[in-house]
Amino acid sequence: MKKESRVEMLEQHVEASAKKLGYTSTATTAAEDCVLRNSFQPGFVAEGDFIIGGIFPLHYNQEMPDQNYTYTPPPVKCNGFDPRAFRWVQTMRLAVEEINESTRLLPNHTLGYKIFDSCAYPLTGQRAALAVLNGLSEADSPMCSGASPMLAVIGESGSAQSIVVSRLLQPFRIPMISYFSSCACFTDRRMYPTFFRVIPNDDYQVKAIAQLLQHFNWTWVGLIRGDHEYGRFAVQGLLRELQGSSVCVAYQEMIPLLYNTQRALEIMQVMRRSLAKVVVVFSAEGEMTPFLRDYMKQNITGIQWVASEAWVTASVFTGREFYPYLGGTIGFGIRKGHIAQLSDYLQTVNPQRYPNNVLVGELWEALYGCSPFPSSANHFPVCSGQEVLLNQHSAYMNTSSPRVAYNVYKAVYAVAHSLHNLLLCQPGNGPFENDSCAQSGKILPWQLQYYLQEVKFNMAGEEVNFDLKGDSVPYYDIINWQRGTAGSIEFVNVGLFDGTKPDGEELVIQEERIITHVVPVKVPGSVCSPSCPPGSRKAVRRGEPVCCFDCVPCDSGKISNQTNSVECIFCPEDFWSNQDRTSCIPKKVEFLAYDALGIPLTVISVVGASLTIGVFVVFFYHRSTAVVRVNNSELSFFILFALTLCFLCSLVFIGEPTVWSCMLRHTAFSITFSLCISCILGKTLVVLAAFTATRPGDNIMTWLGPKQQRAIIFSCTLVQVKSVIPGLRDFLLDLSPSEVAASPVLTEFWEDAFNCSQTENKRRCDGTEDIKTLKSPYTETSQLRVTNLMYKAVYAVAHAIHNAVCQETNAIIQCDKRIRLEPEQVFKELMTVNFSKNGYHVSFDANGDPVAFYELVNWQKSESGVIELVTVGYYDASLPRGQEFHINRNITWAEGGTRRQDCKQLFSLKIRHAMRKQRLVHLWSTCWSFSVVLIRTFTNPPSRTSDISSNKLTTNLGSTRKVHISAPQAPSDGSQLSLRKNKTYIFCKKKAHRLKLWKYCSYIKNKLNQSGKTAVVPVDTVNDRFDSCCSQRRGHPINVPTSRHCPLLLT
Repeated sequence: MKKESRVEMLEQHVEASAKKLGYTSTATTAAEDCVLRNSFQPGFVAEGDFIIGGIFPLHYNQEMPDQNYTYTPPPVKCNGFDPRAFRWVQTMRLAVEEINESTRLLPNHTLGYKIFDSCAYPLTGQRAALAVLNGLSEADSPMCSGASPMLAVIGESGSAQSIVVSRLLQPFRIPMISYFSSCACFTDRRMYPTFFRVIPNDDYQVKAIAQLLQHFNWTWVGLIRGDHEYGRFAVQGLLRELQGSSVCVAYQEMIPLLYNTQRALEIMQVMRRSLAKVVVVFSAEGEMTPFLRDYMKQNITGIQWVASEAWVTASVFTGREFYPYLGGTIGFGIRKGHIAQLSDYLQTVNPQRYPNNVLVGELWEALYGCSPFPSSANHFPVCSGQEVLLNQHSAYMNTSSPRVAYNVYKAVYAVAHSLHNLLLCQPGNGPFENDSCAQSGKILPWQLQYYLQEVKFNMAGEEVNFDLKGDSVPYYDIINWQRGTAGSIEFVNVGLFDGTKPDGEELVIQEERIITHVVPVKVPGSVCSPSCPPGSRKAVRRGEPVCCFDCVPCDSGKISNQTNSVECIFCPEDFWSNQDRTSCIPKKVEFLAYDALGIPLTVISVVGASLTIGVFVVFFYHRSTAVVRVNNSELSFFILFALTLCFLCSLVFIGEPTVWSCMLRHTAFSITFSLCISCILGKTLVVLAAFTATRPGDNIMTWLGPKQQRAIIFSCTLVQVKSVIPGLRDFLLDLSPSEVAASPVLTEFWEDAFNCSQTENKRRCDGTEDIKTLKSPYTETSQLRVTNLMYKAVYAVAHAIHNAVCQETNAIIQCDKRIRLEPEQVFKELMTVNFSKNGYHVSFDANGDPVAFYELVNWQKSESGVIELVTVGYYDASLPRGQEFHINRNITWAEGGTRRQDCKQLFSLKIRHAMRKQRLVHLWSTCWSFSVVLIRTFTNPPSRTSDISSNKLTTNLGSTRKVHISAPQAPSDGSQLSLRKNKTYIFCKKKAHRLKLWKYCSYIKNKLNQSGKTAVVPVDTVNDRFDSCCSQRRGHPINVPTSRHCPLLLT
């Protein structure tokens, strides 16, 4: 008897039994019989020497029954028949029949199968797995005994279902080969030791999708996934791949496992609002079918879909009604193959051959809209019986590029090759214990798994094998949804991804073959921000992903010559940026040349200097005459010399500038001008003194002799020299916008100085800012104190290095560049440096300290109302003891007065000499304007503040000390008091004070807030620091002056 006839007889027997039983068991057998708790009708079954199982999602939805547990629960009803999955089932049957008829593969042995429906749901898949392991009929036996004859299972499609089925099969060591579960989670051999698959790992798919997004510059995308491990792990993997790339995720949404229309509409609303026009979806076909139908009802267009392998080749979406909404979809499909006899085999399935198979009836209902088996349970008309399967029924008959079906085909052949290799084992050379082989009549599933792990065979030019994690070769086709001739969607191959290639070479795309939803056809854009053109740079928005940015024009002197530049680059020193900031052009050199303006200035300068020199010659020639001698010839020569230098200074400003001429310009001008004015000042003082000294014996002229005149000139000129570091102001003013962006510190200074911004959305810094017009401490060089110290410190280090590496021989300085200095050598030389710079002498003592010199600075108001820092004295530690401190009495004190005030006069504070050793002295060492002060220890405490009226109070400060305080008035607002005997208190009256003082006691503050006007604070002794209530807060309406130790607090 032929194998085919045996299979058909067994199928008819099982179908008749299933029809008799229905979907549930009657469970009416005797208690001693082995009873199936719930029968699950197989889709197809065949007997053989070796049995393999098959689990397929023949339906993509299910209807949960009402379970109130008052009657036998009805079976779960599966809805939404999937002709595509039914084709996978027939592919498995075809592969088994081909193997059984083969004389080269498993000769003299046959394969059998049991195929069940999982309804694309994990719990139903678990039920199908249990049905695979069980027998088909009940046995007349009180025990259900014996091992399951199942050697391997082909399934499941969805990763969520495969997880459930795999874990159920693990205790029995039954290997499982999935044809469509790509979740990366299955690579964990500890969790899934018996799992194999002929579809690539999702880690490769997410890598391919990441490369696709970057290839088309889709930097702003949305993510949608299913509520299962497949979607969860795929999204996590994609996010890992996108880290560090230019692609950002705008949103992540999840389609519920049990589809909910309201939730789907919320997801679509997010898609409408988002700028992301590219949406990547990791979901199964069963979940996407209702979602996309609702998507079409909402009439949403303009979305570029990127599909995962789970639904990119789903034939359910090939109808012409889908194209306006899904046309141009692109994604990665599993590798297609060729199955020669599949088309003919699919046409052999008909109701006449399987009159009792429910699944065949549902196929006819899905393809023809009629039912071959009349029943009151359905509402389809009766079929005529003349229906013929044709190629236009693509959901079932499309065999031009089988992908998932080809995976099913390979999985069955992988089991067959593994069994074949197992049966070829020679005893003594086997892989098992004692070099044994498996028994052909009693093969155990774990023995088959060993050969599955080692299997390797070739199918249609493709090598099929598994790595140590059970994965197959990573290979994808790039699928593009295009309109076919009949208006329906066709899946066109436009590229590939080969995971075996080196990094960067895996993706191959034929862009000219791609069709998108955009008309005319072009690659759609999906960005958060448009690309920045040349001449600008990207400035990331604060708090937003890096894909969202503003385009900021390059500053003057900087350019960018490519799109989406991260930063602008500086032009060379002698170049400047063009108007568009896209290229550098040579700078136009402008200076005061010897032209129409420079020549007259030069003539005037030379003539003036010549006349001055001529006068100098005349004076020198007649220096011994009375006229010249009376005219103070020495000062006259100084004046003429200074005037000559002033005339010649103008020549430095004419002609092409150099580094030295730039440094000399302002320095020479300021010093020579000061010298001239100093000479005139000295001569003026002599004239004034001469007319003032009218009385006999007046010796004022003795103080204005020649030496004193020279000292006046030298001192006044030195003041100018000391306040000028040569070239400093020019160096500060030479800062340009082109240099600012190179340093974050300079950028912050520039933005703060000109109140503009390089990046933020306020007035932009356009490069026209001129630092020469800036009035700020940066450009103020008249008070160089700390700056001068830094200046001297740099020169001190330079002198130390010079002394270490250079030697002077015969007035020739020679430096050895080969010497490698250590920090200790520099330190040693620093201790011995001794030089002068700009009138300052620099040296260090044994402790590394310089000679102490301080200027006494007084804040005074100028005529314009601006505070000026006026030097009113100095302290020079190099002078003899007692002579170090010098002070000018013309000091402006607080309140604008010029007289010193005495605290004792203001407050009539009388303190014995012994008290000066106590902290209270510190309290009164500075003058404060108090409003009310009252400190007192009461023998008989008053009950109200109004009872305290004495203006003359004596306060005990310890056991022996007393302080007499004359207060303007005592607090007398009538506040209630609760005082203790022999306890010292501070009375503070609340009053606004205009002085901004730096400390106050939070305890007094709280007391004032509670009592309204008067605070009463206990003080045990005057030596109490009140550390617990002293704080650094500012801005309180009552200002409390304190000593540094806060012993007393007064308002």
